[in-house]
Amino acid sequence: MSLATLIKNDPALSERIQRIAEEVKEDNQKIKSFSESYNQKYKKEIIAGTAKKHLLLEEGKRRGLTVQEVEQSSGFIPSIYTPILNWLFFFILEGRNPEREIRREQEDERYRLLVEEREVRNIEKVPEMETYVYGNITASSFQTLKKLKRLSKSPNEHEAFAAYRKCLELCKEYKVEFDRIPD
Repeated sequence: MSLATLIKNDPALSERIQRIAEEVKEDNQKIKSFSESYNQKYKKEIIAGTAKKHLLLEEGKRRGLTVQEVEQSSGFIPSIYTPILNWLFFFILEGRNPEREIRREQEDERYRLLVEEREVRNIEKVPEMETYVYGNITASSFQTLKKLKRLSKSPNEHEAFAAYRKCLELCKEYKVEFDRIPD
């Protein structure tokens, strides 16, 4: 089965591939940004390295050496032609470990994603709004309490007394203050 068929049959796979492609683009942008900042910081060294590299290549050419042979014998020399390698070179020179820095950023990103995922899961666990708003009581039960309280002010004494007793009983059961129930 071809990749195109798999993508057509599984839209989630297509979304994952797009998400990964976006992550790769972001990583490339970060690397370019890092390398540009280090190339600016070590501009003099890079220009001097470029001049030195040209001299070594000319000398190697006179001796009949290939570019690869000259580069292998001289080791890495920062130049304007190797911006990303320059970043790694100076990064290591400063005593930093680029792999550790990149890993730390990836871990920070993973942590941020885990926190977001946990928040989403917690939101899904939130009870229905009607239960949540009124505590241990549902919206319909709360409406019943409101009706009973309204009936407790009825001109009919028997109806008012029965409604008042029932409302107090339900208030005690639901742990709701009678005075806080709106009419």
